[in-house]
Amino acid sequence: MKIPFPSLIRAQLAACLFLTVLGVSLPAWAWKPITHVYLAEKAREELLAQNGYVSLNQVDFHNRQLLGPLGTWQVSAPIYQALRDYPEYFRAGVLGPDAYPDILFGQGVIHPATDDDGSDSDPWLRHLYSKASTPQQRAFVMGFLTHAAGDMFAHTLVNHYAGGPFDVTTPSNVKRHLATEGHVGRRTPFLGDVSINNPDNDNKPEGVPARYTIDTSAVNTFIYDNMIDARRSRDGRSGNKVWQLTQGTLPNSVPRIFTELRAGLEDKIHGYYGYVEWLRQQYRENWDRCTFYRPNACRKALEYKALLLAYRFINGLPTSYVEAWVRDIDRGLQAWPATSTKVARALFMQTNHKADTESEDHGAKAVIFTYAEDHLCSMSGAPDAQCRLSATVRRFLAEIINITLFDELKDDILNFMVDKATGEDLDYWKGLMDPEPYQVNQEVPANPPSPLTSSEQLDRLMGIPVSGNAADRFNTYAFAPAYNTYTAIKMSFLDTRAQWHSVIGTTGWTPANLDVLMDTYDAPNGFNGQLMLGFMRSMDWDNQWALPKQSLLSRNCHVFNRFFMQQTGDLWESTDPDEQAYLNRWCKEGGNKFTYQGFGSKYAVREIPLLEGETLTLGTCGVNGASGFGDTRLTLMTPWGTQAAYNDNACGGSLSNFTYTVPPGAGGMYQLRANCAGLFSFCGGTVVWTIGGSFSYSASNTSTATVSTTNRELPLVGGQRLQVGTCGVPGSWGSGDTFLRLSKTGQSEVAINDNACGGSQSYLEYVVPQDTLGTHLLRAGCASSNSCSGTVSYLLTDASL
Repeated sequence: MKIPFPSLIRAQLAACLFLTVLGVSLPAWAWKPITHVYLAEKAREELLAQNGYVSLNQVDFHNRQLLGPLGTWQVSAPIYQALRDYPEYFRAGVLGPDAYPDILFGQGVIHPATDDDGSDSDPWLRHLYSKASTPQQRAFVMGFLTHAAGDMFAHTLVNHYAGGPFDVTTPSNVKRHLATEGHVGRRTPFLGDVSINNPDNDNKPEGVPARYTIDTSAVNTFIYDNMIDARRSRDGRSGNKVWQLTQGTLPNSVPRIFTELRAGLEDKIHGYYGYVEWLRQQYRENWDRCTFYRPNACRKALEYKALLLAYRFINGLPTSYVEAWVRDIDRGLQAWPATSTKVARALFMQTNHKADTESEDHGAKAVIFTYAEDHLCSMSGAPDAQCRLSATVRRFLAEIINITLFDELKDDILNFMVDKATGEDLDYWKGLMDPEPYQVNQEVPANPPSPLTSSEQLDRLMGIPVSGNAADRFNTYAFAPAYNTYTAIKMSFLDTRAQWHSVIGTTGWTPANLDVLMDTYDAPNGFNGQLMLGFMRSMDWDNQWALPKQSLLSRNCHVFNRFFMQQTGDLWESTDPDEQAYLNRWCKEGGNKFTYQGFGSKYAVREIPLLEGETLTLGTCGVNGASGFGDTRLTLMTPWGTQAAYNDNACGGSLSNFTYTVPPGAGGMYQLRANCAGLFSFCGGTVVWTIGGSFSYSASNTSTATVSTTNRELPLVGGQRLQVGTCGVPGSWGSGDTFLRLSKTGQSEVAINDNACGGSQSYLEYVVPQDTLGTHLLRAGCASSNSCSGTVSYLLTDASL
């Protein structure tokens, strides 16, 4: 019987262990692991300080500012008790697939989508969440969910600066990821900073050392059973869940290599016992038929008996060897979670935020070498005695000769290999994981047209002054991706539909079919109360809360914008036409109107782009199609967060209406806030508005408005009706033969007009399609090579009215 251990598996094993031992694997981190832990601890600290309650705030989405609390919600007792009593397990879970079941498995299987040879992230999150039953398991899995929350916001920022998701085949992409992530990691506060009641601990490494502890001793079996122990079915069915989730992924980690190997060995064991049982059955059947009158049955019985004895004699001992081999693999894989925890302590959970790879007893290399000596030799099929001898010989040699020379040679070989593969040596890559600002500036392009370097831009985003020093740490409430992560983590502590009915109700979004929406969410699974389930394809991609699937909270863009801040790299900054169209469909509910209902001072919001000189007329009354009930109140905020206009009572009652003209230099994205005037009042309605503007021009030789034109860029959204002309719109006039063209910027024309209003003036009307978003270019010129002049006036209304 041949005992297989293919060279490919040996090569994969050697490669993955070599990288793991030397600490040079290049994970697609979004937040560094310690940043994940800091934000998770900050959320847990609030939960404890508020005796089992979490608070959620409303924000000014575009200006990235807190506006005040929306309310507090009680966390269910099982989750509160798990997070309160088992923080070490929670923190271990927060490291997520960056540590469990190990970094290579997490980065190669759990992080990526099936498109990238992974298995999709959400099925793993659902699987772990459904299996947690003890308080320690629950704490660990809640931590795992917070890791996913952090990745979806952090990768939106990091992918923006890196030029796309992590791609190990592109050195420039890898450099940008490592430099950006490393810079944020350097700016991460120490864990002493999370204490709400002890602000003096800010940024001190010694703050609260206990917060740097992790433990998985009571969940190692849980991790093994639900993340490692992939077993193929023997009855033709699909097998256990871990087997299902790992099929089609690359075998590039200890669990993947050895579960695949074990499956092949178990096939051989199963085949051996199956054939033995078949021979026994044939022997029994023929022996039962054996009589003096049936000599053939007797002969066959003896033949099958002889075959059975021979087969067992030839294959029994090799099969026993294979069975012992499988037991060695089982023991090694069962020991893997504890090893991963030791590695994680060394790499991620040091109080100085530096990885410990070299410590003699507890460094990452020592942990991996110990595991290799204890398990990998026998897991690879060698007899236990030989493995024990190999480990003894290694220790003996270490005592009598200076094997540092061999280590140096190994490092020289590795440097050569890395340099040839990437163009940089090993020290460069290690340094890039904890980069100086000049390295960030060297590898990461800055966003134009800012004069700041990329490290300065990142510091500014983190709430750190450009003139700050190296010891400055990010401000969670100013750094949008960190704040969004912090908020999503607190939301992940809620786990019932009733809680989410209450949370969503504070935003003014109260659809009558909310339960139906929950029932059909992520069909056929439905919404079970855990916000982090049901939508995440990949922890490596950006904008995962909206694309390609939506979280429950993202089903309404304006509700999402009440809780989370706009951040660099998200859909609002995208120049991709498909993403712009998606954003328009997602966030705009008709060109110039929206419906809300609310209670008291909590308000709904809508962004309205305005140009200088434009006049906005808006209301729940006094505008065609507007309506309302109760005592409505409308407030318009400028792009820089100050009040531009306000109205409480209008139209002879308690509804609202106002007109506002944008001053010179004050164009931009304005924010409409709609709420109720009374502290305990209930109100709502449909807010409708019109936008009017104009510009004058004089031109000649414009070649039918194709050259030397006077232009106006108009920010249009789907569902608007644009009426524009040198006639037919209030305030317009013209002289000569005017000509107008309208196009989507950089694309083809959508409307043109030469002669209208019974003469040589121009007028056109255009309804913006619902899937359109962005700047349109209006060009004013003259027909042919003539001369002309006039005032172009335009009016934007809602196309449905």
